[in-house]
Amino acid sequence: VNFNIYSGLTYSYSFPDAKFTTSVAQTGSASVSVPIESQTILIQGKDDTVTYDGKEHSLSGFTVNGTEVEAGTNSINVTLNGTTYQVTGLSNVTNEMAQGTKAGTYTNTVSAPDGAIKVNTSRGTDVTANFHISVAPGTLTIKKRQVTLESAGDTKEYDGTALTNDQVTV
Repeated sequence: VNFNIYSGLTYSYSFPDAKFTTSVAQTGSASVSVPIESQTILIQGKDDTVTYDGKEHSLSGFTVNGTEVEAGTNSINVTLNGTTYQVTGLSNVTNEMAQGTKAGTYTNTVSAPDGAIKVNTSRGTDVTANFHISVAPGTLTIKKRQVTLESAGDTKEYDGTALTNDQVTV
C-alpha cells in the first residue's frame, strides 16, 4: 500500500487483521507491505462408517472444503471468509477406492499432481499462490457388529441326568 505524505502532518495507519501499525511524520512517501495470510483448500477422500454385515463395502470420491465433488467435475465454487473462489483442475484428482468386508479401517486415497489445482477469483484472476492446497485421505470404517447370544430355557423332572438344550438364538 502506498501513501503520499505531506509536510508537517503525522499519519497513522492500521489494517484490520494485520500484525502491524505504522506512523510517519515526514515529507515524502511511505510504502507498507501487507502480508496476505494463506488460506487452505482441502481436497479430502470421503469418509463413511458402516456396521459389519458380512458384505463387501466400498467408498470412493472426495470433497473440497467439505463440499462433495461429483465424478467428472473439473471445478467448483468454494466460499472462504465471505469470498467465493473457483477451484479448478479437479478432474486431475485421482481416487483409489477403499473397500473391505471385515471389521476395520480402509483408506480412501486421494492424490493430485503438483500444480494441477488452481484457485481463481470470481473475475478469473489466478490467486493459487495465496492458498495452501492440501490433500488428505478419507476412511471407510467397518465397525464390529454386536452379537447377543441367548440360550434356550428348558425344564424337566429330576432324574439324576443333566438337563441340556443346545438351541441358541442370535
